[in-house]
Amino acid sequence: MIQMGDTRPVAQADGRGFSKLVMEESGGESRPPVVSTRMENRHPVAVIHWEASYLTALQMSAFTRTVEVVEIVNSVAGIVLNALLLIAIGRFSPNYLGTYKYLLTIFAFLDGYLAIIHVIVHPRVLRVGNIHSVVSDTIIDDRKVTAFWIGCQSMPFTLLVIHFLYRYWSVRRPHLIVLFSKKFFVSLLVFVTLGVLVSWISMCLLSTSGHDNKVALEIMIAEYESKYGKRIENAWILMEHWHDNQFDIILIAITLVMNAIMLCSVALSSLFAILTFRSIRSLYKTSFQFSKLQKQLLFALCAQSAIPILFVYWPYLICINAPFLHISGTVFHDICSPVFTFFPVWDAVIVICLFSDFRKGLFGIVRQLNVVAPTTQVTPVTQPQISVIPSMIKIIPLRFLIPTKPENNEKNVKAMAKINKLFNTTAAVPSVHTNPRWILSAMVSDLSGDE
Repeated sequence: MIQMGDTRPVAQADGRGFSKLVMEESGGESRPPVVSTRMENRHPVAVIHWEASYLTALQMSAFTRTVEVVEIVNSVAGIVLNALLLIAIGRFSPNYLGTYKYLLTIFAFLDGYLAIIHVIVHPRVLRVGNIHSVVSDTIIDDRKVTAFWIGCQSMPFTLLVIHFLYRYWSVRRPHLIVLFSKKFFVSLLVFVTLGVLVSWISMCLLSTSGHDNKVALEIMIAEYESKYGKRIENAWILMEHWHDNQFDIILIAITLVMNAIMLCSVALSSLFAILTFRSIRSLYKTSFQFSKLQKQLLFALCAQSAIPILFVYWPYLICINAPFLHISGTVFHDICSPVFTFFPVWDAVIVICLFSDFRKGLFGIVRQLNVVAPTTQVTPVTQPQISVIPSMIKIIPLRFLIPTKPENNEKNVKAMAKINKLFNTTAAVPSVHTNPRWILSAMVSDLSGDE
């Protein structure tokens, strides 16, 4: 039973078979909360179900904290690394890249943009039963924001096709590379990229409108509130593939079009990669250096394209098709959002590591930052030593250097002072006067005069 002042979760079952924890609070004397197993009918099965729900809530709390940390770390790292990559492209791009460096610049800008927009939109992907949903947690509670974020995730695939097209033309059709510097061709590429973006946004909005999804929306709102502790009502993109165990023609068509766009982008990129590799092999005997360079660039592009396929393409494909194909499990939906944040980070890392000019240039900047700034202290300029002095010391009579009698100590000290003075004087004398015979005669005459 509930004591006075206790705040305890009580399990209540709704008509759809979903359970939620409701916090009941009663006034009175304050005391530590005690876990209560009070159910409306006190049935043992209900008690066990409540305990399982309570443990699941604790686990989800730890999971949400982990997701938040992963997203923050990856977002900051993605912004910093892509900023460094832009600096490297602008300052250390080798001449052989040509106009390809502009494509690398666009991709780096896109990666940084995706990292920033992920922080702003704060998206989450959820699944309950066969309901697939995406929601954004922003100050603007609108599904258009969520649809825009989903559409932005498709842009890397369009740019990959353009990258592989450029690489194929640079090997097989070099005379067509000049098109990438023409305004009309660049405008065409921008139009295609934005067209794919708009098509994704339109399909997301169409999948939600025109359907009786009130029940599904209530379920997803309660699910998000139980997992993340916040209630969001409008910023939802829902796809309930099997409403009342019946398929929806519109949702099936939208799902097929989404799959077709993703598969076509990957298929075109793979086709251009294979054609480029075959063209490089045919050029191997004619120009070894050129074929080696093109092979290295193709390998770098393939490694770069593997990142969005791994961290964006597969999560998209699984999350969209798993509810439609009745594939059970929600783990892919739960980790989908944090997995997306790995793409901007590792894409920049791959480019920096594979292009030695970028890597060496950035390491040089880091080394310069670690160098201590020089002080303003003026160091005295030392007189250059004359190479003839060591040879002169050998022929100076020892009676001038080694005292033989105690009474001659004062005289020897004066002699050594004159020798040192003479050495310092000859250092400033022009080279024409630094004849060993002249120095030795001057020393002997000067010293003998004191005796």
